[in-house]
Formats: sequence, C-alpha cells, structure tokens
Amino acid sequence: MKRLHTTTIIFMGIITVILILLIYLLYVSINITKSHPGTCDSMKNTLLWNDDCTFIQEKLYDNNIETPTESLHLSRFSKSSSFGPPLGANVWYRYKYVNGRTGGYGKFSPWTKSPIIAGGENLPCKNDNCDEMKDSGKQSCRNNIVEVSVDDLGADIKNDMYANVYRYVAPANKSEQPSDNTEKDELIGYLIPSGVKGGKFIDVSTSPCETIGISCHVHC
Repeated sequence: MKRLHTTTIIFMGIITVILILLIYLLYVSINITKSHPGTCDSMKNTLLWNDDCTFIQEKLYDNNIETPTESLHLSRFSKSSSFGPPLGANVWYRYKYVNGRTGGYGKFSPWTKSPIIAGGENLPCKNDNCDEMKDSGKQSCRNNIVEVSVDDLGADIKNDMYANVYRYVAPANKSEQPSDNTEKDELIGYLIPSGVKGGKFIDVSTSPCETIGISCHVHC
C-alpha cells in the first residue's frame, strides 16, 4: 500500500511538471506573437521611420537638400534557392536624400545605367566593368538577390540624413530606361553605410515579378 502511495505521488509530480511546461510554452507562444516595443519602436521616437523601419517617411520637398549625382551600380548579384525563382524582370534603382527628423526630401539621383536581370549581358556594374563580379552575363541566369552601391553618398549624408532607395520594375521584354518623372517606382528601403563614404542596399523586399504581376521566367 505504501509503495502504491509513493508511485501515485511520483506520477502526480510528473503530471504537474508536464502541466507547468505546457503552461510556460503557451505563455511564450502568446508573447512571441504579440507586438512588443522593440528596436524599431524606439527608433521611431526620434526619427520618421515607416511602420517596419525599412525607410524614412517623406513628408515635404526641401530644395535645400542636395541632389545626388552618382547613380547606384550593381555591386553583387547572387542566388538563393530559398528566395524564389531567378530575377526574370528588368529592374532599375535610384535614391534620394531625406531628413530623418523633418521628412524633408530632395530630388532623385539618376537611375542605374542599365536594367538588372538574371542573365543580363549589360549589367550596370561599376565603371561598366563586370569582370570582378562573381556572377554576371550567362553565369547569372539563376540569380535573384541584388546588391547595389554608391561610392560617395555626398557630404549631405550625416547625422539625421538618410538615402531612400526606389525600385522600378518592367517585364523582361521591356528594357527602356524609365523616365525621371515616373510615378510607377516603389520606395523599398534605404542605403546603409559602406566603406569610407559609400552606401549599399541589398534588395530582399517583395519579388520584383510579383510587384507587376508576372511570372519570373528566364530564358538563357
């Protein structure tokens, strides 16, 4: 009888431990899905970030803000099977300076000199030279992750100044340079510091093909 009583106590103890673990896991699961004040929220206390802190909100045009003259160039073109199909659309990038505190913004930089597309034979590499690129031309037929850079962001990028990046997408059979006045481009991020005075942007936003409702097919 005493052994049965001991067995019952041990069994109840195990059940109690399991219940406590289940309650803890439920608590953790609920709190993970909740929205917490985090790094992004604290950043919004001082700067005009958008909801997920991927770019600065643009409020009003400010003609005192410098106009960038250097276009972005393709600094890396790579592939990742987890990132979806190859880049089967023509993509151009440009940027503008924006004040993080006031939302004041200036004019756009020039577009990338040529479109970026998987298998592209005329990619906008630095100084029009893609020899140092790991994957370019036919070797880039499976690529889907774009990194664009600029060597000199200009003296205006300091303290509260940022550089918002825009993207324009066209089907693979349309390679005409977009107009400087187009309103069909999309604000997708901002340049992060790179090197002494430069900046770069890695495009891991929504697939360019999805933004214009086409399938990403590459024939090369």
